Amino acid sequence: MRLESYHGGRNRERKDKTVDLDELLGIDLANPSHRLARLLADQDEALVDRLVQLRKDKRLSQQDVADAMGVTQSAVARIESGERDPRLSTLRRYAHAVGALIEHSVSSYDHERNLRDERPASRLAAVPAAVRDEQPRAIQQVLA
Repeated sequence: MRLESYHGGRNRERKDKTVDLDELLGIDLANPSHRLARLLADQDEALVDRLVQLRKDKRLSQQDVADAMGVTQSAVARIESGERDPRLSTLRRYAHAVGALIEHSVSSYDHERNLRDERPASRLAAVPAAVRDEQPRAIQQVLA
């Protein structure tokens, strides 16, 4: 779990006390600017998490990636743990090392629409019949 500004309002256990990072950092998710910053940071974290998962899926070690990138294993560990805020070029080199393609997408942010579109975490979407029937193509379309 990363302890960085805007990284998710996640709670972190510290000596049996729960610390709300949003509160500690003065983040107000009702504030459009704070909410956008949180979403951007969450997307950054998800990108790195996906790259790490691809590395693991391909059974590559951090040392394998480090060798391909021309850096130390500890540098790769810092990228993966969130200790570093890597440049795009560093993430490209990491992606190249694990055989991944990073696709970029930019869109306008609408705070009001984002609030309306959000669903509570406890509510689950209905599963389409095609997915229930385990049709891989339908699953790929739903996940895309």
